[in-house]
Amino acid sequence: VTVTPPPVDGTGPDRDPVVKRPPTPPGPARNPYNVALQGNIASMKKCAVTHGAPVAKMQVKMVVSTNGRSKTVEFEPAAINGTPLGACIKNVLSDVVFPAATEEKNLSFSVSASG
Repeated sequence: VTVTPPPVDGTGPDRDPVVKRPPTPPGPARNPYNVALQGNIASMKKCAVTHGAPVAKMQVKMVVSTNGRSKTVEFEPAAINGTPLGACIKNVLSDVVFPAATEEKNLSFSVSASG
């Protein structure tokens, strides 16, 4: 079924004056930083499969430079920072291209072994 909206210029069959539609409510904005991260989830999961996930859940804290590249990446628990898993995830995140910005951006997100 196709629904055609009424004309907005009054030229429809009923020749009504201009029909004003209510504005379309804005949908949830897609955060471009989240979009960039979402595109790399499979690679981060591959790191966990290859190197093992030593904890059920870890926190990733990173700073994104104004040029859209990762500047720093750290993990909580901190013990992950020096592991092959930490190095692998840092490598993945260093390849992510985020939006360029006028200021650095602090990001924090969780990574869990279960999905």
